[in-house]
Amino acid sequence: MTNEHLSALLEAAGVETDGDWRVLPGERTLTLHVEKGGVGLAVSKVTRLRLKGELVFAQNVREELTVLQLSDVFAGGVDGEAKTSRKAGFR
Repeated sequence: MTNEHLSALLEAAGVETDGDWRVLPGERTLTLHVEKGGVGLAVSKVTRLRLKGELVFAQNVREELTVLQLSDVFAGGVDGEAKTSRKAGFR
């Protein structure tokens, strides 16, 4: 992924700035798809991103931090906000 590609993805997500971090609004999240040496990884439910040189710091909804090489990220998707919530019990 290039800086231009990442910028387009963040613009599509409507991110806001909080210091060095780019924060997704509301309940929106990102999924980043990474591949290195034939091994794939999906980093999902990302709520905050920070770019430092060629490194991408991605924090998810559980505040777990993943550090990725930007050139290893090949795609990203913007996940929509939850429209309904599950109710406990039977209906």
